[in-house]
Amino acid sequence: MSLIRTLHGGATGEAVQIPDRVFIQVGYDKPCHAGVKFDADGDIYSKQANGGWSKVATWLLVGGSGDFYLSRVIDSGSLDTDAGAGPLLMSTDREYSLEDGIFGGLEDGESAQVSFEISTDVSGSPVAAANSYNIAAVLL
Repeated sequence: MSLIRTLHGGATGEAVQIPDRVFIQVGYDKPCHAGVKFDADGDIYSKQANGGWSKVATWLLVGGSGDFYLSRVIDSGSLDTDAGAGPLLMSTDREYSLEDGIFGGLEDGESAQVSFEISTDVSGSPVAAANSYNIAAVLL
């Protein structure tokens, strides 16, 4: 479930979102990649099986990326690339990804369930948007 809240500050309103997405990649060449990147430009990118990136959504609707902080909790699994738990200033790209280098399908795949929050303060509060993502890479 996605929580979208508009925050009003000063003369202008600021709005962010973490839309519903699933980041699952199935690959046939080693390694198979999967992940999510919250880009400083305000977009969300999905890491493709071949390691490239594809824009899938926008997190920053109004305002500047330097006005927000990203926090994450790994609910299950583990990540190979982890920008950190945060709160991290969003004016820098933040990547959370993993890779599968073992052929064998779902039972040998790599996965993580990661919860993200965007806040307006380095303390992590108030939360402006939150969502949980399933990130999985499966090498067939």
